[in-house]
Amino acid sequence: MTERLAPVLRTTDANAAVTWYSRLGFVKQWEHQFASDLPRRAGRRPALPAGRVDGRRDGSDVNAIVRRNGCGTEVAFFMAKKQTKRRWLKDAPEWVKNLYKLRLELEYQRSSGEAFQELFDRIMRSIHSQDYVSTAAIGNEGDLGCDGYLSSKRMSFAVYGPKTPVSITAARSKMKKDFNRFIECWNESRGVTQWTFVVNHPGTHPSLVQIADELSSERLRVTIWSRYDLTQQFLLFGQRDLVQVEFGPADPQAKNAPPVAVVPEDNFVPSREITILHRMLWARITCNSDEYFKLTEVHCSLVEANPVRSFFASYHLLASAFMYASLEYIVDPDTIRVETVMQAAGIRDRVARKTARLAWNLVMKGVLDEYYRGPDVGLNGDIALMAVTSIAHWPLTLGVIRICSQKTGQFETAILDEVWSFAMDFKFHKE
Repeated sequence: MTERLAPVLRTTDANAAVTWYSRLGFVKQWEHQFASDLPRRAGRRPALPAGRVDGRRDGSDVNAIVRRNGCGTEVAFFMAKKQTKRRWLKDAPEWVKNLYKLRLELEYQRSSGEAFQELFDRIMRSIHSQDYVSTAAIGNEGDLGCDGYLSSKRMSFAVYGPKTPVSITAARSKMKKDFNRFIECWNESRGVTQWTFVVNHPGTHPSLVQIADELSSERLRVTIWSRYDLTQQFLLFGQRDLVQVEFGPADPQAKNAPPVAVVPEDNFVPSREITILHRMLWARITCNSDEYFKLTEVHCSLVEANPVRSFFASYHLLASAFMYASLEYIVDPDTIRVETVMQAAGIRDRVARKTARLAWNLVMKGVLDEYYRGPDVGLNGDIALMAVTSIAHWPLTLGVIRICSQKTGQFETAILDEVWSFAMDFKFHKE
């Protein structure tokens, strides 16, 4: 039978002792008293053992003294350390998660080098607390190829925060160099089972995955983490109390604000233009008329200032909505008609419908390429026509979103989030 030693601390006021130890996170488990009219003694222990041991500093048994002298009492207030229930970020309201996700995205784009290393440390502490060890380079030995260590998983991290634009060639070279340094300094006897290369980039390039595959062995697994992987772990496993310590509390004023979208810097989509379009769609879907009309004025001024940028942003968003709906098998790309989309979007004006057909066919021609069977369309360098067409793109995007919502039963705001996510991953440029 396993026995535990429980220290008993003397006090002249048992109730006061209970109150005092409660401030340290202990709670009263139960109490025992021989007689209510005798002097009170109190004890407490930090965990619930199988039995109870009473004693004083001289080792004598208190109960024996009470029995021998025929007087006195023993009141044992047994205290156990309060097990604080963890509060997970994934269980927080949506606006709280969106707020912290936005903070992460902004810090990703501002961070490079040591700043990204510090950001990675904060994210890992928010998830793993003291289980994660942040390391530092000292003297000529440097960091021994280890930028961070997760004790329970025996994982070592190499963190790479390049300045934008990211060079994949440089990333591949950095990954191999860091891995070789790690192998040189950490022999197998140290028990590391996973080495992870963390790169400040929205996604993972296939060539890095290939290198990880080549470097992995039976005893050591090599993996890649991108911003996406970091953010997903942060939102799923972040502990709210730790998140508040590292990233500050969630401002209640953000509760009623519309979601803010961040355009990855490697996307090459005009950031301000496409962000305004996203906010316009959100305001229209949520019936926020004041915000919608204000953003419409901003959108028109952007189109007037730079029709080319506005056209590319609106074209990109409509193309992303169409491709999302097609790849998710919500609509058939061969049979969907622009008239159906215009009806869903509420486009009734004859001139507006003519412009909408042109805008739609331009996108279909670009997306479907050789599979396009519509009329031969083009802008022929007409800047004025480009401006008008860019204004027609966003209501067509709304029409596609409404069709998806009707067919799937999801809220239009949820469809918009999916389209936006697709737009941020959908690249028009090559590596």
